[in-house]
This record gives sequence, structure tokens and C-alpha cells, in this order.
Amino acid sequence: MKCMKLEGLSRYIIGFNGFDEFVTSFFTVYQAASQEGWVFIMYRAIDSLPGWRAVLYFSTMIFFLAWLVKNVFIAVITETFNEIRVQFQQMWGVRGHIQNSTASQILIGDDRGWKLVTLDENKHGGLAPEFCHIILRSPHFRLFVMGVILANGIVTATMRFKHDERPRHVFYENYYYTEVGFTVLLNLETIFKIWCLGWRGYWKHSIHKFELLLVVGTTIHVMPGCYMSVFTYFQVLRVVRLIKASPLLEDFVYKIFGPGKKLGSLIIFTMCLLIISSSISMQLFCFLDFTKFETFAEAFMSMFQILTQEAWVEVMDETMLRTRSMLAPLVAVYFILYHLFVTLIVLSLFVAVILDNLELDEDIKKLKQLKYREQSAEIKETLPFRLRIFEKFPDSPLMVTLHKVPSDFNLPKVRESFMRQFVYETEEDENSESGIKKLNEEVFDSKIIYRKQKPLKILNNLPKVRVENIKLKKTSVSYIINDSNNQRLMLGDSSMIPVPGSKGPLKPQGTVNSMKQLRIELKKNQREEDLRENHPFFDTPLFAVPRESRFRKFCQLIVYARYDARLKDPLTGKERKVQYKSLHNFLGLVTYLDWVMITMTTLSCLSMMFETPYYRVMENISLQVAEYCFVIFMSIELALKILADGLFFTPKAYVKDVAALLDVFIYLVSLVFLCWMPKRVPPNSGAQLLMILRCLRPLRIFTLVPHMRKVVYELCRGFKEILLVSTLLVLLMFIFASYGVQLYGGKLARCNDPNVTKREDCVGVFFRRVFVTKMKLPPGKNETFPSILVPRVWANPRRFNFDNIGDAMLTLFEVLSFKGWLDVRDVLIKALGPAHAIYIHVYIFLGCMIGLTLFRCSQLTKEDGAILRRD
Repeated sequence: MKCMKLEGLSRYIIGFNGFDEFVTSFFTVYQAASQEGWVFIMYRAIDSLPGWRAVLYFSTMIFFLAWLVKNVFIAVITETFNEIRVQFQQMWGVRGHIQNSTASQILIGDDRGWKLVTLDENKHGGLAPEFCHIILRSPHFRLFVMGVILANGIVTATMRFKHDERPRHVFYENYYYTEVGFTVLLNLETIFKIWCLGWRGYWKHSIHKFELLLVVGTTIHVMPGCYMSVFTYFQVLRVVRLIKASPLLEDFVYKIFGPGKKLGSLIIFTMCLLIISSSISMQLFCFLDFTKFETFAEAFMSMFQILTQEAWVEVMDETMLRTRSMLAPLVAVYFILYHLFVTLIVLSLFVAVILDNLELDEDIKKLKQLKYREQSAEIKETLPFRLRIFEKFPDSPLMVTLHKVPSDFNLPKVRESFMRQFVYETEEDENSESGIKKLNEEVFDSKIIYRKQKPLKILNNLPKVRVENIKLKKTSVSYIINDSNNQRLMLGDSSMIPVPGSKGPLKPQGTVNSMKQLRIELKKNQREEDLRENHPFFDTPLFAVPRESRFRKFCQLIVYARYDARLKDPLTGKERKVQYKSLHNFLGLVTYLDWVMITMTTLSCLSMMFETPYYRVMENISLQVAEYCFVIFMSIELALKILADGLFFTPKAYVKDVAALLDVFIYLVSLVFLCWMPKRVPPNSGAQLLMILRCLRPLRIFTLVPHMRKVVYELCRGFKEILLVSTLLVLLMFIFASYGVQLYGGKLARCNDPNVTKREDCVGVFFRRVFVTKMKLPPGKNETFPSILVPRVWANPRRFNFDNIGDAMLTLFEVLSFKGWLDVRDVLIKALGPAHAIYIHVYIFLGCMIGLTLFRCSQLTKEDGAILRRD
């Protein structure tokens, strides 16, 4: 055998992709940008070119064309959709007007959201006595019904089929009687509700209409001859009622599907687009020797396949192969334009519509923002528990001996916690309101920030003066403290007020942001100051390093030293003319110490990339050097930060959030690994676990860089929405999996020899054809395609089955990623008929088009809400 160069072959043989001319190159780039089959093109390029060049080219193309451009389309369409919605609101008023109904309703909001509550919901028109209504409204009755539905789902999920030559009905005949029992119980529940509420009272609720539909459908399902048929849909849809068990999940579902006008219109638009495109494609390509477009149903499935981007290139290539060479480019343009429209515009519209459904009305949004700010202010008012623990101990301020007379002290600092022992606080009366208000104005006009929050009354009588009033009694001590602070402020004590331009209670212009925030901030600072005055060990790192020691100040100097990236003159405020402003800002992003640790962590991670099962760090000195350097530098970093700010019981302690705990954990893992350095790493051993935990080291970069830490924080804040979406997807998968087990369990097995259809004939061996190339090369004269001898086996398809609930959910989870669903569709059509292809198409549309889109929308809504709250 020898390699031969094939020359003069047409595109119909070697394929339509490549880089030989511009048109073919453009076609190939678009195909790769759709992320369908691009890896095979990359591997062909690796075989022909240097590997690094092909990998760099295709990786860059995927990043910019597949990821960046697609998300830009989504952002642009979402923004355009929002602008159109705002314009229509301005023209026609605010959306969501409350419709007139016989019941009185009010809008009530709580932590879970806003909802309409019916005031006369206790009214009833049924014939049942009052105690039946008490039972109907009781939580125990609802819990019992939810328990019955949950038990029904669990029992159905235990159904499983085996291929042991027993008849199929043997595996589910016992479940029939159980299903009859559940159906009777839930039918009695519906009759009980109608008896209590009356027909009109029952019918006016949407959830009751859905329950009645399930009752009718499941009753037909348990009739002889209808069990394990298409009516199984009604039985598996009972699980949807479990959403009522979680008010949070119920509100989330209502936000998405409740205002169904826009989402329903988009679904209808998508279906109309599929019908129109399928009709056109059938008329264009039905004359080809090709089964994809022979009938409308096959054309519809082919166009839906292109919509999901699963093997859409195969549909296009197979159609181009069966057309003339002059028409092949036009066929490619037709499919590319359709793919471009449905993937970048139609699918982006789903994101825009769901985001709009999750968006709150402007008035409700303002109320929720105001409530969030109040909650945030209340949270900030309290000190962390690690600092409040000092309040449990008695006060023991340090006393010092002075060798100077009081007149020698130019800057007396009055300890307020001491002065408070001689005054007590009283409630404001009506006579003092104007005086206190005037005092507050005087205090803020003089820009004195350090003051008492409530009026004071002195215990001992003041010396007699010409005019003695209540205002003088309440402010005497305050004036003593303010006079001391004024002297310190005039002589340049920067600790009294924040520096203009920094983050504090003052804006850069020197005005107060809000009185409430200032009051809370001052109260919090006052509590810290009191603890600092009365507890000698407060704000002392490790209870050993003195608070004002030179050693601690030296450590703080090293820890907080950073590049001065101020691009404005601190005196004039004018912008300085410097080059490479972005570089200056980048250098000032973190401190010098953090830059050193970012560099060392990066180098250590790079050294870990060179480790293999045969090239361990324990056996190589160069890799050990990086390990030792990382542990030594991190030890120095932790020591400096702990000595400067403390470990836990200090205001700026190192261990105060999850990021610091992660840093300590990474350090301990690295230290234990360095001390142990196991020579052997057996499977499922402690040494292997330690090697796995070392892989968390790159997370240090996320904790050191503020912008990366913020991204992770925003992702974690959206965990509640992600959990809700995941719950909905799991519920959807369970419904379709349960239906699949009951209808398709035990029916998909077949012989691997396509010529054998019966199980008893599936014995012996047969020749199976083997394809060694994707080119359409016909065999030569007196030649056949290569084949091998394989045994006949009766088994399920290689990658999926519906014999039990676990395998069914695994199959649907794979389908949820748009991968492998064509195999499921083709097997269902071949084994049971074309009508059963509807099952997988409905699941793809609900699970992938709507379900997976919610992951983006939930996180985007969370981030938008955070931005609105910050504004």
C-alpha cells in the first residue's frame, strides 16, 4: 500500500469546505463559526499545517465569530426590544392594567415579590358546610394533596423494563392498579373543591381549570385500552402542580409564563416561520433523490433541525450534492441566510421577551429599590459579630500618668465613652424640636462631622447664667466635644473627616450624600471608637502587636503600598497630561504585594501545567522550586497582612469573607503537600485527593484581582435564580422522562443487522460495511466497500434508552445540549412511526429554546437589578 495524491476530484467528491478560493473559504468560515463540524476542519488543517498555526487560527475564529458576535447580536436585539417597549409605554401608558373583576383585589409586596391578593377569596357559593371550607383552606389539606402527587410521581418513576424475553405488559400491570388509586383520590379532591366553592367559584381560577383538565385526561387514561397511550401526558403533568408547593418558584414561573401574550406571540411567529420555510423548501427540493424534503413533515423536521444547529451542515451538504453545479452556490446561500436569521435573530428574541417578562414595572421597581436601600442601611449599621464580641467584656480603658499641666496640651481629645457616663439621653419633646433642628443646622453649617446623634441632658445642674434654657442643658457636653474636634480639625488632623474624593459619607464637593446614611455611618464609627477606647485588645493583631506600634505601621506600609495612579492634580483638580493612562490605571489596580503574589501564583500554575503522570513534581527539581517559592511568598504575604490588620477580631481582619477562607485553605493544602511530598500517588488515596486540591490554586488570582472577584460575586448572587431555573428544567425533564418510560420503555431494542427485524432471528454473524473516509468515492471495478464480520446482537441503541427513569433523564439531559437528539428522533421514527417524533421536537423547543434561555435571562436580570440599586 502507498499514499497517492488524488487530483482532479470535484467538490461533489471531496466536499464543499476548504480554503482554495474566497467563496469556499467564506463558506467554510461561516460553517465553523456556527460551531458545527469545525473541529474536523481544524484537524484537517493540523494534518496539513504546523499544529500551533491551525489551533491559533480556529480558536481565535471561534472566540470572535461564535462567542463575541453572537452575544453582541443578543445584546443589540434586547436593547432594541426594550427601547420599543418604552416607546409603546409612553404612547399607550403603563402596561399591565388591572382588569375589572367581581372580586376586590389589592397589591401587596413582600420579600418574595409583588402580587394581587383577593379580598373576598373566602366567599363561596357551594353547598358544603363551613367546616368543609375550613378543611379546604387548611395547610394540612394542601400538604396531603401535594404528598399524593409526589407519591404518584415517585411510584411512576420506579417503573423499569428488561429485555429478558418476557412480554412488555408484565412490567407495568401492577402499576395500573396503583394509578387507578391515585386517580380516584385526585378526582375526589376535585369533586370536594367543586362542592365547597360551587361551579362558578371553582371555574374562575385558572389553576382549577388546569386541575379539571388533568382529572378528565387521567380518568380516560385509566380506562381499559387507554393505559400507557398518549393519554399518559395527563398523568405525568400532575407533577406540575408541585410548583404550588413553593411560592418562590410559583412567582418565578408566573413572571415568565404568566404574561403569555408576548411569549405566545413569539412562539406563534416561530411556528409560522418554520411552516413557511418548510413549504418553500419542500417545493424547491422535493424533486431530488433525497428524503429530507419529500413531504411537508420531513421538510418541517429538517428546517427545525437547522434551527437547533444540530448537523445543519449535513442537511445543506446533502442538498447541494444532489443539485447541479450551477445551482449549488444558490442552495448554500439559501440555507446560510435561513440559519443566520433563525439563530441570531429569532433565538435572540426569546432572550429579549423573557427578559422583558422578568422586568418589573417602573413604580414597583422604585419601591423595591427604596426598600433594598433601607435594608442595606440597616445591615451596615451593625458591626460584625467578630467585633461585637468585645461588647460582652467589661470596659477597661488604659490609664496613663501625665507630667504636664493641662494648658500644655494644644489638642485635647475628649473621650466620648467617658463623657457619656455623666449624661443621659431623653426623648425629644415638642418644645425642643425647633431648637434641636437649629442646632443640627449649625453643626452641619460648620461642617463638624463628629457629633452626638441625640440631644443630651446633663445630670448635674449647670452654673447659673443670665439665660438658662433647655437648649443649653442639652448641648453643653456636645460643645465641649465639638470644640476639641474643631481645634484638631483646624490643625490638620485628617482623621476627623474623610478626604474629598475618597469613598466616605461626603461627596467630592463636600456635601453629605444623605442624612440617614451619614447618621448610620457615624453611629457605626462611634461604636468602633468606643470599643477602641475601652478595650485595650481591640484592633490589636493577634492580641500581641500594639495598636500604634512602629512594627505594625511598617507592616501596614508594606501591605498597602501601591502605585499612585492619580491622573489629576490633587491641589488644582485638573487632569495631568500623561501617556499610557490605561497602563497607569492597570498598575494602580492592586498593591505591590498583591502584584507579587499574582505573579508568583501565575508562575506556580504554569509549572503545574507541565506535570504528567510520568513527570511528577516530586521527581523534578525545577517543578519543586516553583512549589517552594509559592509557599514561601504566600507565607510572607499572610504574615504581613495578619500583623498589619489582624487575623479575625479586628476591624480590617484578614479572615472576614469567603475569599480569605479560600486563601487560607489553598495555603494549608500547599503547605501540607510541600511537607509530605508523597513519592507515590495510588488511586483513591489521600495523596491523590491532595493533588486534586492543589488544582484550586488558580482561584487565588480571582481573590487578588478586584474585577475578577466582582465577576465571581455577581455570579454567586444570581444563585437563587439559577436554582429556580434548574428546578424548572429538572421538572420538565422528569415529566418527559416519565412519559418516555411508559411509552417507549422496552420498545427501542433491535438487531444490529438492519436486515433482521425479529428477535428470534437475531443470531449468528453478518458482514458490516466500514467507511474509512468522508469523501464520496465509489468503489473501483470488481471492488466493494470494506467490511468486517460481526455477531448479531439484540440490544438498545448504543447511547440511549427509555427502559427506566434514570436512563431516560440521562438521554433527555444529553438532548438538552442540542447533541444527539437526531439519533433519538430517527430511532423513534423507525421503531414506532413518524408521529412519535413530535415528542422529541416538543421537548427540544421547551427545554432548549425556552429553558436554557432562562439561565442567561436570570443572571442578566440579577446584574441589571444590581446596577439599578447602585444608581
